[in-house]
Amino acid sequence: VYLPRDLADTVYVLIDGRIRLVSITEQGKHAILALIEPGDLFGELAVAGSAQREEYAEAALASTVVAIPRDALDSVMQQNPA
Repeated sequence: VYLPRDLADTVYVLIDGRIRLVSITEQGKHAILALIEPGDLFGELAVAGSAQREEYAEAALASTVVAIPRDALDSVMQQNPA
């Protein structure tokens, strides 16, 4: 779905399947940070203002993901702050 150093300009919602969020340690090992299940939001650092991804997100199963650009999400949040 995304790689480290990709721009953090999109938030994602998993519709079906499973996504793994993985970090690569300084020793080059892969550390699973989270398993994303259907209905979960991920990549939310885009909303927090982070410029780049630090981890990567990969499909653990065949998956359907909806990408929501940060600008669209910001607009909805401003119009509906509650």
